[in-house]
Amino acid sequence: MLCGIIHNTNNSGKLKVIKHNRGGWIKVEFIDTGYTTITSPGNIRSGGIRDHLLKKQSVFGFGVNDADYLIKNCPYYKRWIGMIGRCYSENLHARQPTYKDCTVCEEWKYFSGFKSWMEKQDWKGKHLDKDIIKPGNKHYSPENCCFVSPALNSLLNYKPSTNSGLPIGVENNGDGFRVNMSINGKNKSLGTHNTAKEAGEVYCKAKTEHVLEIANQQADIRIKNGLIKHAELIENVIF
Repeated sequence: MLCGIIHNTNNSGKLKVIKHNRGGWIKVEFIDTGYTTITSPGNIRSGGIRDHLLKKQSVFGFGVNDADYLIKNCPYYKRWIGMIGRCYSENLHARQPTYKDCTVCEEWKYFSGFKSWMEKQDWKGKHLDKDIIKPGNKHYSPENCCFVSPALNSLLNYKPSTNSGLPIGVENNGDGFRVNMSINGKNKSLGTHNTAKEAGEVYCKAKTEHVLEIANQQADIRIKNGLIKHAELIENVIF
């Protein structure tokens, strides 16, 4: 499918192909609203792809856009549809299967419900997070979610690498196992060690201390307590 070509859909007007992505995925833009999304050639040919900026229609087979205004550039809608897509978009699950088991509460099924909550939050420049407050959580709801800075959102990336088989932060440099950790956006070396296990333990201890330090800086007691729980989990990791 060539870029710039216009295609008809069954229920969402016309769309234009704007970019070809890796793996055969295609980025399209709907003519009426400017909404962009990534889909497959088959969805374009069948006309089944939907414009989620159109009001009063199902969004990813779950959400309901009940906005009473044009939401093309609405920051509340952008966060809402991103959340709904992570939980219910089959195309996204094909690329990011870790979101397959995620769900959204009944209140946030409706855009108006999520917007009402988000308007009361300190959200500007921040990411919607579902598992800082409750480690391992996969259910989006007012009780479980909060907005956090990009730095805080990336703080808890402490899972072992599936590629090297080494703990996160550890690499084999030929002379041993070197430990590196990012602190406030800067890479810090924690030395070279004889075994991967020893290096992993060094990283684990330093990461735990750093997370606790960040926890004590939080004004939101829910985030503070959540980070303390994460620190406990890191401390108990066995490499």
